Amino acid sequence: MTTRSKPVQDAARKAYDDWLAGRHGPALDDLAAATRGGDLASASVLLTLAGQPEAPEGATDAARKAIEDAPAGAVIHRHHAFLLASGYGGKTDIDQALALRLGDAEDGDMQALTELALLALWAGEDTIAEKALIRAANEGQAHAIAALLRLGFQRGHVPGVAHAKAPALARSGHPLGAAFEATTADLEVRELADADTIPDLDETAIAAISRWLPGAPEETRVLSEDPPVARAPHFMPPAICDYLVANAAPHLQPARILDPGTGESREDPYRNSLTASLPDGVFDIVLWAIKARMAALAGCGYEQGEALSVLAYRPGDAYKPHFDYMTADDGPVSADLDRRGQRIATTLIRLNDGFEGGATVFPKLDLNWAGAPGEALTFANVHSDGTGDDRTLHSGEEVTRGLKLLASLWLRERA
Repeated sequence: MTTRSKPVQDAARKAYDDWLAGRHGPALDDLAAATRGGDLASASVLLTLAGQPEAPEGATDAARKAIEDAPAGAVIHRHHAFLLASGYGGKTDIDQALALRLGDAEDGDMQALTELALLALWAGEDTIAEKALIRAANEGQAHAIAALLRLGFQRGHVPGVAHAKAPALARSGHPLGAAFEATTADLEVRELADADTIPDLDETAIAAISRWLPGAPEETRVLSEDPPVARAPHFMPPAICDYLVANAAPHLQPARILDPGTGESREDPYRNSLTASLPDGVFDIVLWAIKARMAALAGCGYEQGEALSVLAYRPGDAYKPHFDYMTADDGPVSADLDRRGQRIATTLIRLNDGFEGGATVFPKLDLNWAGAPGEALTFANVHSDGTGDDRTLHSGEEVTRGLKLLASLWLRERA
């Protein structure tokens, strides 16, 4: 008699249950073993849990080693590139991360090609990026099709492959697919001019991306000198905003906070919204770049960032006046402050259009920010001595029509 083995995702589920029961070390050991055996679900959960505060010392190093030892493949390479770019569990090597994804793209991995094309677009290599997106879209890569439709909406014309595949994108479950199909259906179909003379996304383009990646945007406009508040009008292209929204959508859930009395999670009494805090297990080099550049805009390093979050505000949703800095409670919050220090800064990005209301308001500074899609706002939460600055009181006004989507990143004193 033969028996069937359990699905590989059972290993991840059991380890997660062990983690919740407080058996952190054994859970991570089991996840690492399953990852080395090729269990992709375990690899994602491993990267997420190993970076948690309660993980044993050396957990991220062990997680990185497990990913390095895992059988090669598209998902493992995506994880590995993120580890290299972010420095998770070891040294940072952005060039190696990009080279790994270029090799994957050359081997036919259209997700890798799309990631690099989006970074090229953000770095200003527009024609090279569009050529690469067209290649990926021809192979049915959903994020590439979405990016081409977004570019088409901006320009008033779309390449034939995007026009032809828009209905399939809408049927695929992509969160923006139906909207893209509707808004681009009547646009002129126009192919990329002189495509044969445009360089491929190769080592030269990768070098240009690498030179651009680490820095903060040059164009910022100061809204307040003291406390520091500034906006970056063209921080992120709409196609990158869409990519973040698409990756965050499966993780959206009602906003919650940590109850300082019980240490348990509960609904946020100040905010009515859906929130997606992206775990390390879903990150790739594009999501890493978004978080890294949001941190750089605030004058911080990637490692100082908390979870990159996407907030979705529906009609009637709002965020009551609040501070982003933390207040000691002789409990979980105090322990967190001891570990990582204060929340010294915040960076926000407006991700979409098509809604009314929802401005971010600083009543004590007489500032009101709504922005445009792709615009960022960054502000300090503390005085120069590190104490909370109550002048940074702010709120998210009620959304009166449509859906407001916002990226948010809190930055801490220490990693």
